[in-house]
Amino acid sequence: MRGAFSKITPFGKKRCSRAPVILFFLLAAAIFTANFFITYIHDYMPNLTLWQHALADSVVLSIILLPCIYIFWFGPLWREVQERKKAEESITRLSRKLITAAEEERKKLALDLHDECSQHLTELQFGIESLLLLPPHQIEEKQIKLAGIQELLQQFGDQIRNFSSGLRPDMLDDLGIVPTLQWYVSEVALNAPDVRIDFEAIGLQKRLPSSVELVLYRVCQESLTNIMKHAHADQVKILLTYSHPKVILSVKDNGIGFNPAPHDHQGEDGKHGLGLLGMRERVSSIGGQWSVNSSRNRGTVIRVELPVPHEGETV
Repeated sequence: MRGAFSKITPFGKKRCSRAPVILFFLLAAAIFTANFFITYIHDYMPNLTLWQHALADSVVLSIILLPCIYIFWFGPLWREVQERKKAEESITRLSRKLITAAEEERKKLALDLHDECSQHLTELQFGIESLLLLPPHQIEEKQIKLAGIQELLQQFGDQIRNFSSGLRPDMLDDLGIVPTLQWYVSEVALNAPDVRIDFEAIGLQKRLPSSVELVLYRVCQESLTNIMKHAHADQVKILLTYSHPKVILSVKDNGIGFNPAPHDHQGEDGKHGLGLLGMRERVSSIGGQWSVNSSRNRGTVIRVELPVPHEGETV
């Protein structure tokens, strides 16, 4: 949940960030002004009693020093408290959404396993039972049954690999981010032939840290999923660039766009909010920067900048 606090500064940091010399002179000027008015009152009204002098001094000090205290101390402190409160509310809301999303993913995976894998297992069971019931002399029919069982096993294996790739593609660990994104883009293009998807990688001559590659893959995956579901775009441009010490991913489409402000800050929208929040949290978790630029009927651009540590360093 690091991303929700990425813009919140520790208590006192804003106040201390101001030039100490300026603060010193401003407070000195306020004290001098207060002392001047107090001395003037004492000289102008020498017949005041002790308690009247004390009352006048208190009024002058309050009028001059309290605004300075509010401007330089209490005001920033109050704003920081409010920012932290908003951040905590955002974390609570995001946690609730992430838990709901995790349960939905488990439900979807359970249904897919039941509908697809159970069907293949049932067909395999019937095929093997029918093979066992055949008389020994019906060699040709046995071969036909075995060929059918072999085809079912092949389909079953393909289905398992599809499930595995959807959760985490093996080639991301084996080959790296560029071949994985090329494969994923080609898979999306096969399912959406009316959408032209261009992918280009520049400057990636070596493997990136696994944590960086995983974030890049998930951001691209979520971006393309949102585009296919909601954007109504026919052109998508994906650009992956490595320029030390950062790797930059940009996903641009020419779709209908949306207003990113409520989704970015509140995440209340059912279509985009959780996906955008998830991307932001993934990027922030490794110290990266994330931005979305979108407007109605003018498309969307998602840009991610991730730091790439030196060898031996951790993200």
